[in-house]
Amino acid sequence: MAYEALTAGEVDVGSPVSSSLLTKIKDNLDYLYGAMEFAQTGLLNGSFEIDSDHDGKPDNWEIQVYPGGTVQLYQANVLHGQNSLAFVHPGGASNGGGAAISNPVMVNSHVPLTVGWSYLTSAAGMKCIVTAHWYDAAMSYLAGTTLYSSTANPASWTTLTQRIPMYAGAKYLRLAFTMGYTDTDVAGTALLDDVRLYQDLAAVPVGGASRDVGNGTSYCTPYGEAAGDSEYAMIMSCAGLWRNLRQISNQNVVLTFRRNGNDTSLSVSGTAVDSSHIVAVAAGDRVSLKRVSGQGEVYSAWGLEFLPACTG
Repeated sequence: MAYEALTAGEVDVGSPVSSSLLTKIKDNLDYLYGAMEFAQTGLLNGSFEIDSDHDGKPDNWEIQVYPGGTVQLYQANVLHGQNSLAFVHPGGASNGGGAAISNPVMVNSHVPLTVGWSYLTSAAGMKCIVTAHWYDAAMSYLAGTTLYSSTANPASWTTLTQRIPMYAGAKYLRLAFTMGYTDTDVAGTALLDDVRLYQDLAAVPVGGASRDVGNGTSYCTPYGEAAGDSEYAMIMSCAGLWRNLRQISNQNVVLTFRRNGNDTSLSVSGTAVDSSHIVAVAAGDRVSLKRVSGQGEVYSAWGLEFLPACTG
């Protein structure tokens, strides 16, 4: 579905209001709604909210259904908005769930991207795969890159992020989410929601430094404010990703990024860099850094990056 401008004849004074005109207006409104979501998620209909023809499949996504399986919009269990996308694998050799493939997105192969998605499965052993498919300027297929593949999947909503290694010369990207692949005979249902594409170009570097007498555990914000024995957190005004935590320290200081009072996997010990872990946050989340050091004079300097998902 694409935007289609109204003609002068369709809106002339005295012209009849036809069903085709009303359909065009509705389709344009649906398109614009999806385009508004694009500003937030980087993908048209990334949260599967639009189904203009009421066929149970999200607009702006190509849906592939594997033998015996089903792929349908689902409202009984969602993470974002009103819809998730359900993939049902019935079990049995060569059967499967299906795949959802995004509309093409224009890319600059020199600008790295990160994809984020939220999912769960009713059976951990279902095979779930995320793939980047690359195309040239004429939309001729170039190659595919597997970004994620798992048969150990979460039973509750889990948000994952993965950097996308850019393909030289590619002009377009399509993201494919395969839930319940046919080479793994595990029956179950997978739910997918809130697919987002982030441009790494927007990353904001932040950092801080501290020199004090080591006292075990202390806390501060990512910018270094209010280091102390009690947790002091910064409230996020914008959703996004925290990553690339690095530290220089004279002791083996353990520095851990925290979200809503809980340690995350983003952590370093001593003079080191953690470029392997990414933490997704939402507006309103509380974030802080926890420093654990020995006694005596301690200094450390740290930096990390925030990749905002909001605009304006």
